[in-house]
Amino acid sequence: MTVSRGRSVSAVLALAALCTMATSACASEETTGSTPHISKAPGQATTSASAVQPADTAVPNAAQLKAEETKDVIDAKLTRHVTSYGEGTTSPCRPSADTLFGQECFAAVTSIDSIAEEALARIEGEPGFITLRRVSTSTVAAARGYVDLKCSNAPVQTATRAKCVEYGSSVAQASADLRDGLRLALAGK
Repeated sequence: MTVSRGRSVSAVLALAALCTMATSACASEETTGSTPHISKAPGQATTSASAVQPADTAVPNAAQLKAEETKDVIDAKLTRHVTSYGEGTTSPCRPSADTLFGQECFAAVTSIDSIAEEALARIEGEPGFITLRRVSTSTVAAARGYVDLKCSNAPVQTATRAKCVEYGSSVAQASADLRDGLRLALAGK
């Protein structure tokens, strides 16, 4: 056998041996009727089709279960709140609404305050829930500010009215923000 261009005879023989082993390994697998698998290279583990496992077979942990439970309860209350009082541009507390300084906004403030308070109570002492905790805390602060300034009694002072508009805007957006916090809680954030 003649080998050209600097190849050694032993390299060609090694290559021929590998080809023979690969061919016989495939032929023996096909004839035995076993499940095909990828043959391992030296120093590698064998991977068979039966060794492949689905990635997400883990049982939910306590934090995930708490997040799901909290989402279910609070989301249902938010749905009732939005049905009764709207949100964003349909809220009676939006800055441009005539109802911002009246009883209709006060009722929406009371409703969203109780929802945010319940969310905080449910996640108290729990790890995670960063966004939900932040949003719930700011919602409670806006609701309390609205009540403390007696915004529903149509104050006349310009500075007070400006703060009422700020609090009302936060309340109008609160249900959407709380829902975002619930979604992020499911992701562990």
